[in-house]
This record gives sequence, structure tokens and C-alpha cells, in this order.
Amino acid sequence: MTPFLVKSYDGGENWVQFDIWPIVEGDNACESIAFDPFDSQTVYIGMEGKVIKSTNGGYDWEIILEDDFDIWGMRVSNHNSQIVYATSHQRNIYEDLLLYISNDGGQSWDSVNGGFGRRMTLCLEYRALSEADELYLGTFGDGVF
Repeated sequence: MTPFLVKSYDGGENWVQFDIWPIVEGDNACESIAFDPFDSQTVYIGMEGKVIKSTNGGYDWEIILEDDFDIWGMRVSNHNSQIVYATSHQRNIYEDLLLYISNDGGQSWDSVNGGFGRRMTLCLEYRALSEADELYLGTFGDGVF
């Protein structure tokens, strides 16, 4: 099955389909999605082994991160849209949970293993309560960090 994205401009009455398989090359799955809070046309999709980004509402895509992992959670900072968070674990291997941080809209990434151990993340929740970003990482059977 080839991946695609659907988007509604009228609250779900009608849908437009965007084929993203040419950029991700074949069978793949969307694991997470994040929108820029300051620019509704910028969207990030975490997939199996890739993060892709569109800056024109889904019409064009670029791969901004590619490795042997699945991106299970993505968020964009409400304070600075250049700060993007992603969580992953290595595909097909139960490896350490990783948190990826980009400070330039996804053009470069740093990985952080914050002592999470061997846990697979299922979700990444984000809150902006003050000037600092607050992240919560939900895991498969090992609680929330």
C-alpha cells in the first residue's frame, strides 16, 4: 500500500488527496504529524525511517531526516516554530528511546538519549506553559517521562 495524505478545506465535507509515495519510495506509514503553529502551510510527518516536510500545505514535500528508525511523535514549539521535536526508536530492534531536536525547522537534528533506557515511545505530548517547552514521552509499558 502506498502512503498518501488527505486534507479538507471545509471541515471534512470534501477531501483532497496528496500522493506522497514518490518522495518516500513505496510502502510506508504515517506515524505522527505536526503543524507549525505560526504557519498553517508548514506540516511535518514522521514515518517509517523518515521525516518529511511541506511548506505549501502538502503540495510539495522534502525529506528532512532519514535513518533506520520510526518517528512515533512530533511536535513544533509554540514559542519558536524553528524548534521541532521528534521521538523514535530503531526499527525492528527494541532500542533506546531517542528524542530528536531541530533548532532550524528540520534542516539539522541533534539526538538526545535522556536516560530513557530501552523503551519504545508511543506518543510525544507538548505543552507551552511558560517561556520553556515542556515535553511528555509516553512509552510502551514503561510509563511517562
